[in-house]
Amino acid sequence: MVASTVALGAVSYLVLGVGSRVVETEAMGSFLSLWAVLNTMVLTAVIPIEHLAPSLMASRDRAAGHRSVFAHTIVLAAASTVLALVINILTSGDGPGMLQLAGAAFGIALGVWSGRRAGLVGGGEFRRVRHRSITNLAVASVGLGALLFVPHANPALLFLPAALGNLLGAARNPGHGSEVTPQSGAPGLRLLASEYRLLGAMVGATFVTLALTNGSIVLGRTWGVDAGNLVAYAGLLNLVRVPYTLLNNVMAPLNLRFVHLVRTSKTTELAATAVKASVALLGAIGVTALGSAALGPTALGILTGGKYGTTTAFAAGVALAEGAVWLTVIPRLVGSALGVTRPMIISWGIGIAVFSMVAVLPIEGSHKVVIAPLAASAVISGIALPWTLRLARRSAVVISDA
Repeated sequence: MVASTVALGAVSYLVLGVGSRVVETEAMGSFLSLWAVLNTMVLTAVIPIEHLAPSLMASRDRAAGHRSVFAHTIVLAAASTVLALVINILTSGDGPGMLQLAGAAFGIALGVWSGRRAGLVGGGEFRRVRHRSITNLAVASVGLGALLFVPHANPALLFLPAALGNLLGAARNPGHGSEVTPQSGAPGLRLLASEYRLLGAMVGATFVTLALTNGSIVLGRTWGVDAGNLVAYAGLLNLVRVPYTLLNNVMAPLNLRFVHLVRTSKTTELAATAVKASVALLGAIGVTALGSAALGPTALGILTGGKYGTTTAFAAGVALAEGAVWLTVIPRLVGSALGVTRPMIISWGIGIAVFSMVAVLPIEGSHKVVIAPLAASAVISGIALPWTLRLARRSAVVISDA
């Protein structure tokens, strides 16, 4: 999973690095606003499928599990892409154009890729995930590298290599064993009512989690943040996601472990494992914030070709805010494994309220982009983690709801 995470994370850095060199600042700001809302909405739809994939596939035969995961991911990704484009048009004030058309292609391609990846992750086929991720990166890198020779490039072009990489990464058969190919009209696509209920709660929680940091990019202009500072914020986010996405390698096997512990009625061990993971992640957040304060301004200059700068305090703040967002993943995985929805609905709902409160405070926009996600994430974890751990300790069997 390390190679997979590095490969996919590198695409985001290439998009920002290439774009900041060949696209004008204002146009790059418009691109980043659409890029952020598309990733927020589409990943909101597909990440819960990947988190639920182990339990969905465990209750079905492998072929039916692959088909169900793939079909639901595609449908959710298509719907979220449309919604993302509507949000972008309404918030930016721009009408539909080439940028939105290219963004739509990227959103659908991301759904195809995510559907294939979720099925493989749910089946524990991490070797195939790695091969497909490397193909994805190779295709996107060639396309983005070519854009370096296109001065004053149209920002819409940044979407196309990433979209093509997603499609070819999903289509490529690495040749290691036989893969299950989704078949139209095959049975087993529909989920149980309880599974749809849990999926809905997971989608809501994931949306809030992703919106906490990406929402700052989308709303930055309305808060008075200029395009240059917005690009700097996005650059710092990409930089601090390097260590966080490497840590994310433990999330997929941790999710499988949580599901196994629930199915074997070892929920006390599940709670202990979640506490250890949370403590380790808190330590990593502290180290990342210190590293970002020391190296962030210099690294941002390298990433963006020296066009954008930042302060030490802002670099550390972005690292803390992004780390706090990542911390909310653990109670979400615990809740998913237990099959509970109430902690997610209430905790993440309160998180939205906190984010909204910070959004209307009479403070500088450059402060809001850090304080809003940091405060909301801290509240979510502070409520959801103890709640789900208490449920795990009280439960000796799978909980259907709470």
